[in-house]
Amino acid sequence: MAATAELEQWLKAYGGYLHPAVRLDHDASTGICLRATAAIPPETRICTVPFSLSLSYLNALAPGPDVTIWEMLSANLEPEVISRFFLLHQYLNIEDSFWKSYIATLPSPSAGFDTPFYFTDEDIVWLQGTDVEQAFKTRAADWRQKWVAGVEILKTADLSWQQYTWELFVWAASVYTSRSFASNTLLRPNYTEYSAYRKDGTGLWQLCSLQPPESVKEPFAMLFPVMDASNHSHSVKAEWSLDETSFGLSLWNEVKAGDQVWNNYGPKPNDELLMGYGFCIPGNPFDRVAMTLKALPPIIEARLRQTNPQLFSLPPNSTSSNPFQSSSAEGSSSKTPLPVWNLTAATFYLPGPQYRKGHYSHDMPFWRSCSSTLIEILFYLFFLERGIELPNDPAFMTGPERKNIDVGLYRRAYGCRYIMGVSRIMIRQLTSRLTKITQFDDTLPAQPQNERQGNAKIYRDGQVEILKTGIGELTSVIHYFHRRGNNEALNRFPGTTHTLSSALSAYRLASPSRHRAFTTGLRHVLGTAELAALCDAGWEADIWTLWLCWIWVEVASRSRATSGTEVGNNDERDEDDDDDDDEVAIWVNSLSKAYLPSVLARVRAFDDDDTAAGAVEEETAAKAEELLALVREAAQRRPQSLWASPWWSEQLVALWGCRIVVHEGYEMEGAGLVVCL
Repeated sequence: MAATAELEQWLKAYGGYLHPAVRLDHDASTGICLRATAAIPPETRICTVPFSLSLSYLNALAPGPDVTIWEMLSANLEPEVISRFFLLHQYLNIEDSFWKSYIATLPSPSAGFDTPFYFTDEDIVWLQGTDVEQAFKTRAADWRQKWVAGVEILKTADLSWQQYTWELFVWAASVYTSRSFASNTLLRPNYTEYSAYRKDGTGLWQLCSLQPPESVKEPFAMLFPVMDASNHSHSVKAEWSLDETSFGLSLWNEVKAGDQVWNNYGPKPNDELLMGYGFCIPGNPFDRVAMTLKALPPIIEARLRQTNPQLFSLPPNSTSSNPFQSSSAEGSSSKTPLPVWNLTAATFYLPGPQYRKGHYSHDMPFWRSCSSTLIEILFYLFFLERGIELPNDPAFMTGPERKNIDVGLYRRAYGCRYIMGVSRIMIRQLTSRLTKITQFDDTLPAQPQNERQGNAKIYRDGQVEILKTGIGELTSVIHYFHRRGNNEALNRFPGTTHTLSSALSAYRLASPSRHRAFTTGLRHVLGTAELAALCDAGWEADIWTLWLCWIWVEVASRSRATSGTEVGNNDERDEDDDDDDDEVAIWVNSLSKAYLPSVLARVRAFDDDDTAAGAVEEETAAKAEELLALVREAAQRRPQSLWASPWWSEQLVALWGCRIVVHEGYEMEGAGLVVCL
């Protein structure tokens, strides 16, 4: 009799159920499967497996001739490790195993599975640069450590421990990762009794009742013979049913004769499918890219302890019942430890475009799909990068604004600058992740040479698509604000973006004489004031820097001029120069309030050498000195203009102009360098 027929017979003999039109079969692509021999209508029960037939850690606890071995293992190892050793023990003693018919249908250890544990060197290159590559290395090290610990215990027992090889342990662990169900989804809460088969004194398998110890109340993996032969499809409408004694599978969709009878494992991404099951789904709608944030600067972590304590956990071996109190108890010499950054909790997921499609309610679709906690962290990084104090604004703490970026900062006057800045931070993160993968593209074969390589390519391509789509969507956010900045009805508002040309055009309308003085100075020192020619010659960023400093000097001169005697304050001006309500004041005030306030204070105190001589990065200082040489040359040619103002300094150019261009500038295809004003 075929092994599949024996397993069906075994299931029914011990109280299980398999629909009359369903048979165990072997598929060339998926291996053992369930197949319909006739059409099956919707809302049909397919299979029911008694809990007593399942195979898990609980079976190792059943009293029997070799119970001492499992007691020794369970006293020192986690339930998942005991499960693997118990399955391995059944495999090594298959002729005497209660689950003989089931184990005979499993993939053999020599054939293995299609997970990375069974990849050859030629296969593994397809995972270079991906998260799965590192996840596999981490899992392999963890499994080997647990196998070594188990074997050391087996050596002390009267058992042929040499048979429990690393290869067989990987096989047993792979059976569980690819076929098991989680106990917390199957067993009723606070269960106190469980049925399992054990050997009696005569060597026969008998049904007995167990009272699991407290340690077993944590979730663990369970194998359900026959039920686990049903393969995964995310489009199938499957229902898992539970009662006091059994686990059942029903389908709500029709199954045609000859088709596989599929199960639905849930919304699993390709990295999880590849690591645990050994396959991937092209165009998987639940695919995603994981983003794990490493430890953050202390000032940000201190804020996050208030707003997002779930991102932290107690240090190892800590016994405090309240990890978020750092004060010491009266009379105690030790303090309660502060929580430490939890990498698992700080892992966020960027879903694929198919999953995000249709979920947008505003013009920033990428951010709609991101965790509000991730957005909050990125805003803090934005503030810290620019030297801005973290906001005490409650919108970053609680309420609906923290949940929806469209309702919060997006609608504020300074929202454009903040959101564009955060978008650029995210673009850098995603671009780095993308480069980490694609740097190996030239070393890969033109096409996969086997099924394992094919699945790895599906996963790899999916990661690249998600990252590229995310970068594209974030770029569209920046483009949106740039287009808004070119709208005449909106370009007077702060937080819009401009090209150098549009900024100077707006400046010409607001301050014709000062615009003329600025461009004349450029003509004197650079030979031309034609922007297209200057940008083609590589002067675009420098002219932006000079102009940003120029408008700051202009506003500073207005507010600090004394009786019109300050040099540069009584330069040629037209009657339509408006000092009270123009783009210049709006731009400078916006930047002053929202950008580098502490640096601005240092620049204003230019006459105090100790205050003004802040630390300026060497490269930026060199650029500042280079541009100041141009300023001095222009001042000689235009001594009554702002070029000759004493407000010009290395600190102003480096800490104001250069940094705004660095942090607020965006290279945009077809537009050049745009800056958020």
